[in-house]
Amino acid sequence: MKKVIILLSSAIIYFGCGKKATQVVATPNPKPTQTIDSSLTYTANIKPLMNMYCVKCHKSETYGNQVGLNNYQDVKKYATNGEINKHVFVVKNMPPRNEPQLSTIELSQLSDWLKTGTKE
Repeated sequence: MKKVIILLSSAIIYFGCGKKATQVVATPNPKPTQTIDSSLTYTANIKPLMNMYCVKCHKSETYGNQVGLNNYQDVKKYATNGEINKHVFVVKNMPPRNEPQLSTIELSQLSDWLKTGTKE
């Protein structure tokens, strides 16, 4: 019985390993890494977005001590404490659905600005 098992095992190994590959398997292309734009600043890039999509409702004068987004100090405060990221990218309730929405490029700029330290 041992001889039969050894003979079968040897045959499987011989014929299984002895065949040449007849099909070339392509290596999948790696996904390109997304680059982060570290040149974005509040004044040049983010302030126009805030003015277009946020300031209509989030003016410091309107809200007093609540969420005002019409100057760098206020925007930086909510950027660094995670509130902008939370409401724009996680909960996705800002801007409200019935208001104009940020484009993919604008969302990318805001995200990159948040990730790179909220430069003025």
